[in-house]
Amino acid sequence: MKEITLIFPPSPFLIDDMVMPPLGVLYLAAALKEGGAKVKVIDLSHNAKLPQINTKLVGISATTPQYPYALDIKEKLKKDGHIVAIGGAHSSGLPEVCLRDGFDYAVVGEGERAIFELFDLPDQKIIKSDYIEDVNSIAFPDREALDIHAYKYSIDGLPASTMITSRGCPYSCAFCGNSVWGRKLRLRSPENIFREAEELKKKGFEAIMFFDDIFTLKKDRVLEVCNKLRKLELILRVFTRADTIDEEMAAALYQAGCREVGIGSESGSQKILDTTMKGISVEQNTKAIDICRRHGIRVKLFMIIGLPGETKETIEETRAWLKQVRPDDFDLTIFVPLPTSKIYNNPDSYECHFHLDYSKAWFKGIDGKYESLVSTNALSSEEIVKCRDTIYAELKEELYEKCN
Repeated sequence: MKEITLIFPPSPFLIDDMVMPPLGVLYLAAALKEGGAKVKVIDLSHNAKLPQINTKLVGISATTPQYPYALDIKEKLKKDGHIVAIGGAHSSGLPEVCLRDGFDYAVVGEGERAIFELFDLPDQKIIKSDYIEDVNSIAFPDREALDIHAYKYSIDGLPASTMITSRGCPYSCAFCGNSVWGRKLRLRSPENIFREAEELKKKGFEAIMFFDDIFTLKKDRVLEVCNKLRKLELILRVFTRADTIDEEMAAALYQAGCREVGIGSESGSQKILDTTMKGISVEQNTKAIDICRRHGIRVKLFMIIGLPGETKETIEETRAWLKQVRPDDFDLTIFVPLPTSKIYNNPDSYECHFHLDYSKAWFKGIDGKYESLVSTNALSSEEIVKCRDTIYAELKEELYEKCN
C-alpha cells in the first residue's frame, strides 16, 4: 500500500496556533484516502513534539514564515532515513530554494494530484500538476485525520470551524504571492458548499469562517449560497473586497447568518493603494463599511504599513482614515514581500527595499514582537515598526479596548 505521513509545522509567531485546523493538509489527506493511499496527519502546533514516523515518505506543508521550522523537521527526518517532500505556499513560490536546502522534492501549486507522483520517487524533483478545473470534484477536507475539536475557534461565542469555497483570485495586487491557487477563479457550487456546511454542523459546529480571499466575487452565486445556508441556522464570517459587495448582497449575507466581514483595505492612502495595484479607492473601502453596517454586519479591516512608497504622511492618512470609519476591529501589520509577488520579483520597480528573513516573514503575530524586513525611501525599518506599534496601541485603546 502507498503510505505517507503529512506534517504541519508550528507557528509560534501567532498568539495561539491551535485556533484553526490546517485545511490544506486535510484536503491532501482526503485526496490520498480517496485514491487508496494510507496517510497519517501530524500537526506540530502548540509546541507538539515530533513523534516516531513509520513511513518512508514524509510530506511537509509550510507557509513562508513556517519554513524555518520545516527545515528543522526535515533535518530530523533525514537523519532517520526518510524521504522528505515539501509543499504549500513557500514551496510553490521558491521550489529551487527548497531543493537547495535539502528537501528531496518540492511540490508546486495544488497538491491533491501532484502528491501521488511522490510515491513513484520520480527523477524530476519539482512536481507540479495542472490546476483542478472542477473544484466540486475535490473531496471535502478529512476532518477525521485530526482531532478537529482540539482547535478552539469561535464566532460570537459559538464553536466554529473553517471552509474554503473557491480557488484562485483574479486580481493582481503587487504585494500578493498567490503561488498555490493562481489567478484563475474556480468556484464550488452552492449545493457542494451546503453539503460541507451541513457536515460541519453535524460535527457540532455552530459557526463557519469562510476562508476564501474574496467570498463575494460572484453575486448570483453568493445569493444562492446564502439562500441555502439559511436553512442551517449557522453564524458566518467571510472575507470581502470593497468593490464586490452591495446592499442586496449584504442583506442576503446577514439573513444567512453572517455577522462579520473582513475587508483587506490595506491603506488609508490612495497613493499607496495605487502603487500596490490594489485597483480600489479609499472611498470604495469607506462605502463597503457603511453598507455592511447598515445591514447589521460587523467589519474587521486588514491594514498594512510599510508598503512601497510609504511615508509618514501616508501613514498619517491611514491613521486618520481608521479614526474616521471606526471599524469594529482591525489588524495593523507590517508588509512582508512574499515570494512570487510583483514587489518581490521586481524590487527595483518599487520604492521599497527589503531583506527576507524567513523566520520573521509573518504578517500577523504577537503584538510587541513585530520587526520590519522592509524600508522605503522615506522610512527606515525601525521607523516603520515604531509607527505601526504607536498607531495600533493608540487606536485599539481609543476605539476598541475590548478588541483582540
